Amino acid sequence: MSFRRVADAASLWPGEMKGILVDATRVLLLNVGGDVRAYEDSCPHRGVALSCGTLEASGTLTCAMHLWQYDARTGKGLNPRCARAGAGSPAPSSNGIGAGPSGCRWTSKR
Repeated sequence: MSFRRVADAASLWPGEMKGILVDATRVLLLNVGGDVRAYEDSCPHRGVALSCGTLEASGTLTCAMHLWQYDARTGKGLNPRCARAGAGSPAPSSNGIGAGPSGCRWTSKR
């Protein structure tokens, strides 16, 4: 599977998140205490863009529609616990964010 660079990790300040469009895929980029993550920008509950929600300093990502909550560092559901934010696989030593046809991941600087 090929990934392409879509953003620099340094372009997001701690506590900041933004949604971008990569081809036909909505991607959520967020920075939690200096750790940048990339997820599908879609709440699994109703498909609402998670980038329209809120990101707390604690790392809790809350969907704007029905207030489902996720741990922004892992994507695991907090409320309800059975939920999970879309796929993402961060690599802390990298400094670029890449996206591909089945999700997002970090890529090394190119």
